[in-house]
Amino acid sequence: MSSSNLINYFKELASTAIVVFVKQQKEMSERMKNVYQNIKELTNAEIRRMSDEEVLNYNNTLLNKISHVFVLDNFSGSSFDYLVSKKARDLRIFGVPLLEIISEETLEVTSSWKVYNNAFQGLKICTSNLSGSEKGKIESLVKSMNGQFTNELSSDVTHLITNSTKTIKYSDATTLDIPIYHTEWVYQIWNKCQKQEGPITKACSEQYDVFKLPPLFDLKIATTGMNKDQRSDISDVIEENGGKFEDVFKSNETDILIMDKKDADNSKFKIAAKYKIPVLNVNWIHESVKAGYALTYNDFAFKRPKSFDSSSSSFNDSTNLSLDDSKKSEGDQEKKEKVPFVTTSVLTDKTNDQFLSTYTIEQAKKLGHIFDGYVFYLYNFNLEHYFKIGKLISACGGIRIKELDTSITHILCFDKENIEAFHKRTIEKEVHGSMVDYKWIVECLKQEKLLSETDYCITVDSSNSKKIVPPSPMSRKAINSLNVSITKSTDVSKKENTKSSKLSKKDLGFGTSTKVLDFSSHDDLIQTSIEANHRKLKQVPNFTSSKKRSYEADYCTIDEHHKRRKTTNDEDCKNSFQLL
Repeated sequence: MSSSNLINYFKELASTAIVVFVKQQKEMSERMKNVYQNIKELTNAEIRRMSDEEVLNYNNTLLNKISHVFVLDNFSGSSFDYLVSKKARDLRIFGVPLLEIISEETLEVTSSWKVYNNAFQGLKICTSNLSGSEKGKIESLVKSMNGQFTNELSSDVTHLITNSTKTIKYSDATTLDIPIYHTEWVYQIWNKCQKQEGPITKACSEQYDVFKLPPLFDLKIATTGMNKDQRSDISDVIEENGGKFEDVFKSNETDILIMDKKDADNSKFKIAAKYKIPVLNVNWIHESVKAGYALTYNDFAFKRPKSFDSSSSSFNDSTNLSLDDSKKSEGDQEKKEKVPFVTTSVLTDKTNDQFLSTYTIEQAKKLGHIFDGYVFYLYNFNLEHYFKIGKLISACGGIRIKELDTSITHILCFDKENIEAFHKRTIEKEVHGSMVDYKWIVECLKQEKLLSETDYCITVDSSNSKKIVPPSPMSRKAINSLNVSITKSTDVSKKENTKSSKLSKKDLGFGTSTKVLDFSSHDDLIQTSIEANHRKLKQVPNFTSSKKRSYEADYCTIDEHHKRRKTTNDEDCKNSFQLL
C-alpha cells in the first residue's frame, strides 16, 4: 500500500483498536517519542506504553479479538520473539524507522504484517542454492525491510541472492541482466539499520556494490599445460575474483580445469573428461572477469579427445554444459582398487628414507609443477611412504591414482616382489606407462628438477608370458563341450571304426559361426586332423538338427602316407567341419 494508505490505516483504526509502544529499554527512546506524538495525532485508537515484561504477560484473548499495532525500536529481544510467535489475525508490528517517514510521499509498504524499515522498498528478491533455513532468514529480513520475495526467477525480479555461480538461476539471471549479490548483503544492511539513527540507506545504493557476487566465487580452478609465470598470473586473477586456485588437480574436488590450448594427450585433460570436469580455455576467466559474472561454458569448452575410451568412463559426450551441470554429483565417486602395500615399514635405502621423512610439502611446492601431465600409480609401497610420496607428487603438479588405468604415464615401484604377475595385470589393463624405481622421484626432489627416468626404468622379462588372445565367438557351452570331447578322444582306440551320428547345430550351442574354415581342397587335410575332428563329432551326445535332418559322415581308409580322404557325401562332411 502507498504512504497515504499507511496514514489512512492509522486514521481508520477503530476506537477499540490498541496501538502499543514497547519500551525495550527502561524508557522510550527519543526516536520513539517523536513517532509516538505523530501517531497520537493520526489515530483515534487507544495508545499504550508497555515494557517487555508487560508484553510477555499480555492477554492472549484480547490479542486475538481486537486489532493491535506494536511499535518497537528493534526487531529483536524477548517481546519481539513473543509477538512473532503469536501471529494473531489482526496483529501488525512496525519499526520506529518506518514510522519516522510515514508522511513521505515515496513511502510504499508491502502487505507484510511486520515491517521494520524501508531499506528494500521497491526491490523484488529471489534466492538460489541456499539451505531451507537460510532461505527462510533471507525472506524474513527482506520482508521486514519492506521488500518483496519470490521463489521464481522472472524478468520483474530486481536482485538474485546466492552463494554459488553454478546454478541455473545464476545463469538465467546473467541472461536477464539481473544483479547477483551474496547473502551478506542482506545481513549487513539489516545489522546496520538496527543501529542506524536517521534516514535509512537504501539497499540498492552503490555503497553496497561490494556485496555483488564475484564472477569466480567459490570455484576451485586448476590449470595444466602452463609454465610457472602463466600459472602465477592466472592464479592472481582467480583469487582476486572470488575463486580458489588449486595447485593440485583433484578429480573429486576441482570444479574447472583451465588450458591455454588443447592437448588431447594431456593426462589431466583425459582425467577431467572422465570425471565430467569442464576443461575450458583460459579466455573464459578473462572474459568472465570483464563481464562481471561467470559466463556459460559453451564457447570456451574443449571437447574430449576422439581417442578417449568413453566405454570405460562416465563422461557425457556433450560439452555444451551450463554452469549447474559442471559439478559432478556426490554419487560419481572414483573407482578404487586395493592398493598393493608391502608389510615392511622401513625403506631399504636409509639415505632416501631419511630424506623423505624430513622433506616437506612446502619444499616440494617451490619446485613448481615439474610433474604436470604425469599420472602415477604406486606399486608395493608401505603405507607411510605411499601417502608421503603421493603428497609430494601432488605438490609438484602430478596426479596419483589408485586404479590401473590407460591414462597412467608412470608406475612407481618400491618393492619388486611379484613384479612379473603385476606386469601381466598392466598388460591386461592396457597400461603403457613406464615402470620406474621410486628413487627417480627422490632424485628429482633432491636435485630440484625433472630428471630423465631412463636410468631408473625397471624391465620385466615377459618372454614366458602368453600372448593374450581375444575370446572366441563361440558360446561357453560349445567351448566346454569341445574341451570335454578332446579329452575323451585321447582314450579312444585308433582302431575304432567310423559311425554315423545325428548332429544338431542348436545342441552344439554354436549359434551363428563367424569363422568358417576353407575345405575347398581336401588335399590339405592330413590324417591326424581328420581323425581328431571326427572323434570330436562322435563324442558330443544328442546331435539332432532343428529340422530333424541328419547326415552320416563316412571315412574311408587312409594310408600312412596321408592320402586324400574319400567320403560318401563330400558336401555333408564339409558342412560338419564348418560347424566346428
